[in-house]
Amino acid sequence: MIRDNDLKSCEGTNCYFSGAAAEKINLKLVEELLKEKNDAQYGLPIQFGRDEVKHGGLLNATKEACLTIVNQTHPEDYFKYCIILRKQGNKVWFQCFYYGQSVLTGKKHQEQERANSLSGMLLNALSHVNEMDYDAEYQYYHDFENMVKDVFV
Repeated sequence: MIRDNDLKSCEGTNCYFSGAAAEKINLKLVEELLKEKNDAQYGLPIQFGRDEVKHGGLLNATKEACLTIVNQTHPEDYFKYCIILRKQGNKVWFQCFYYGQSVLTGKKHQEQERANSLSGMLLNALSHVNEMDYDAEYQYYHDFENMVKDVFV
């Protein structure tokens, strides 16, 4: 279960469907279209799953189904993605979010915070983030979000 407070919107990936497209779109079709695009063009190491997003508090909680996307080679140390479809009237809203944590991003922020002190600079000199790994992680995010835009936006 994913809490809605943990979700952060992916800029430029949200859209809506209306008419016949709204009647046909569902999470299974979203997964199939993303798999097809990934296989044909991107080749990202992604794994799809299903989960629920919990909205509200203890007494007024609601849940909605979502599609989750995880990096197969970094399932615990990269951000994860969550796609929700919300029906409103005769339209279906497509929303893509990310959630979880990135180990390298956390370390990078620690480095930046420590950079203002002498002891922090010494710590940074001893252990710092591998820039190639950091760049590769953010290239994965960039490619995944571009793939979503290519297919749905």
